[in-house]
Parts: sequence; structure tokens; C-alpha cells
Amino acid sequence: MAELTLEELQQQFNDLKKRVSILEGNSKRKINVEPKAGNQFVLAGLKWKILDVLDLGCMCLAERSESMRFDPDINDWRISELRQHLNSDLLEKIENEIGEENVIKFERDLLSVDGQNQYRACKDKVSLLTLDEYRKYRSLIPNEGYCWWLLTPWSTPCNEYYMWTAVVLSSGYIDIYGCYGRCGVRPVCILKSDIFVSKGEL
Repeated sequence: MAELTLEELQQQFNDLKKRVSILEGNSKRKINVEPKAGNQFVLAGLKWKILDVLDLGCMCLAERSESMRFDPDINDWRISELRQHLNSDLLEKIENEIGEENVIKFERDLLSVDGQNQYRACKDKVSLLTLDEYRKYRSLIPNEGYCWWLLTPWSTPCNEYYMWTAVVLSSGYIDIYGCYGRCGVRPVCILKSDIFVSKGEL
């Protein structure tokens, strides 16, 4: 058997370290619940609930992460202060825990409450629920003791509405609120389904 040079041994050692690192990383990137609507888990310091299992992955809604304004000037989610905040600070925390490849970018429909499509759509990794999504998943979203943002505008500038946004009240009722005010923030993400595992699969 040929003897390995010091350089070859070092290369083998480095390859082994990489494999161990990948295995350790994969073990950290699992969420210990079954991918099923209604199941809850903790990620980035927040409690999340799976709302749906889609082709893209598991659609998940967090508890209130904080309270802040939507934007000082306009109800356009695409350029809002809140969108920028969620897709930087919170996204970084999530990706540090489970890996950026496990957080899926998904399309957001910015149709207003009164049917205006001026803002069209955008794609996010961290977002808010739309009004239509809130209605769809209402059975999984109990009333909370605070008001929280949806990303759906009440109307848009073409109808002389540019500051009013849909919110969910503590009663679960949908209301109108100025984008410059402070409301609860409940982030929404789609995470790859295969990072969810039951205890027996770990």
C-alpha cells in the first residue's frame, strides 16, 4: 500500500471535516414537528403554527414578534418600512437557524380590499398574511389580545387612498388603520417541508 504524503493526509483530513460539518449542519436544520396544519414549533425565538402544507413547503404564521408601523407614508407593501425590516433582521435570524436554502421565496398578491390592483404583486421570504389568506386560514387563527397588520391595502392612490391598510382586531374583525400607526407584526414564511420531522425520525 502506497504511503500518503503529508499534503495528501491534510487533504483527506479537510475533506472529513467538511463532511462532519455538513452532517452537523443538517442535524441542526430539522424542526421537530410533523409537517401538518395546526402543528406548532419555535424558530428564531418565536412560536409558529403551520397553516398549510403546499407544493412549495409549509406555510407558517408566527405569534406577534413586535409592534411597529407599516410605513410612515404609504400602504404599498413593496416599498414599506415593515417589509424591509422583516426581510433583513428577522430573515437573518431564521436563516442562521435552519439555512437560507430552507426558506422559500413566494409570491404575494397586493390586491386591495376594494379590488384595486395598482400595487400588483411581489415576492418575499418573510411576509404578512393577505386578507384572503386570513379568511382561508381563519379556523387556525384564534383571536388575540391585540391588533395586527395584514399586507392588504384598503385601497390605493388611484382611488385617493394611500395610507390605509387592513388590520385584524383583537375580536378577529377586519378593520382599517393608518400605515403610520403601530400594530402587531405576525410574520409569515414558507419553509421546506423536508426540514419538519417527527421525533421518531430524528
